[in-house]
Amino acid sequence: MKVIGLLSFCLFVIACSKSPITGNTLFSPSSKPTADFNYQTEYQLKKMKLEESGDDCLLYDFTFSTTYPEINNNFEVVGQLYRPKRSNFKAPIVVLFPPTGGKNFLDENVAENLCESDIAVFLPTNDFTGIDQADPPPVEDHDHALRRVVAATKTFIQYSKEHYRLDGSKAGIFGASLGGIIGTFSMSVLPDISAGYFIVAGGDVPNILAHSTQERVVRLKNIRKQQEGFRNDEEYEAWLQANLSLEPLEYAVNIPTETVQMVISTNDSSVPTDNQYLLHEALGKPEHEVSSSGHVWTILNSMSGSSRGIIDFFNQRFSKANPRLPTN
Repeated sequence: MKVIGLLSFCLFVIACSKSPITGNTLFSPSSKPTADFNYQTEYQLKKMKLEESGDDCLLYDFTFSTTYPEINNNFEVVGQLYRPKRSNFKAPIVVLFPPTGGKNFLDENVAENLCESDIAVFLPTNDFTGIDQADPPPVEDHDHALRRVVAATKTFIQYSKEHYRLDGSKAGIFGASLGGIIGTFSMSVLPDISAGYFIVAGGDVPNILAHSTQERVVRLKNIRKQQEGFRNDEEYEAWLQANLSLEPLEYAVNIPTETVQMVISTNDSSVPTDNQYLLHEALGKPEHEVSSSGHVWTILNSMSGSSRGIIDFFNQRFSKANPRLPTN
């Protein structure tokens, strides 16, 4: 199954390979208050069904119902939980957010590798942003997408704090591309998260949405340009700037630099390289690897194989106290 996935991925690379672009708007990061995200998490566990029992891991399908203050109804969060099989042990957790297009074999590979190293993984399969839908979401839904991501993350952490085999006091986030962008924001407003590993993630969301060459993002842009009558990408970007209030760059300074590892592509037009360096700057220039490959190949090279560097990073962070929380 992984061979078929790899072949499909390679075809996707050929279709998506384009030259990098530059020219994003300069952003001045500033610490934004996170009080809006300090609400008490209220969730219901609707399903936690064991699907597979391996030598080292238990794989569950889950469905949670949760909410956040800005809406009047609950929404469901679905996905898989990879839980280490080791007995008499409370596993730290990592929330793994997939890229545009949803969960793929690389996400599953990293989740399996982390689980086999005694780190539990929540892998949600929601389309949090709606970008994969046939009809594009209204512009105000971009902010709601980030609020949904935060609500889901808070639910996973709270559930883990209440579970006898999970340790919600040791929580991390992993994400590539879109998964890294939304993961960075979630980490920035939730101090319970003490580790973040982000691959080809960027900041200045309006600029990314206006200039990315990623197929689904371009499709969304073209539909909106036709609907709203924008004459060029710059008008579209200005409209987004005026309508989006939650920007990862403006919250990034809430994250201690030492708690982040990044992988940056210097030949990227899906999440443009300039935008990746903007986020890197906003995070205080954390440790990072540089790839000269394009967007897709950087993800493939970073997430295939044994995931040793990813595992080592999370183990190293979880061995230390969370610098974002007060010490006793």
